[in-house]
Amino acid sequence: MNKTIFTAFLLCFFSLTMTAQTTGDGTSITFTTEYVDHSSQLPSKPKSPITPPQVIIGGHVLYFPETHAEFFLTLTDEDENVVFTTTVYDTDTQVVLPSSLSGTYELRLYTGIYCFVGEITL
Repeated sequence: MNKTIFTAFLLCFFSLTMTAQTTGDGTSITFTTEYVDHSSQLPSKPKSPITPPQVIIGGHVLYFPETHAEFFLTLTDEDENVVFTTTVYDTDTQVVLPSSLSGTYELRLYTGIYCFVGEITL
């Protein structure tokens, strides 16, 4: 009986973990956070970390399933050329990327004093 309950618990745990990483046809993007405000004005850089937004990519569409701040989005190719920019408003739930883009790109989301950096492949 205990083995059955333990096995059921493990199955539920792994199912929840997999759901958090992929949704339908999409994949969750992992971000690093950069502090981009280099001014000498007070207050200084905050001490507590900020949580990156949840962004899921499916094909050429970026999905924002949770509430988020307004972002300025850029895509940069491997030669460091900015190939796409747009504003993502706090009410937007998705952004359609140009279908002409293919390859690996650096995705940057700028908001306030932070920049969230991730990598996507189209």
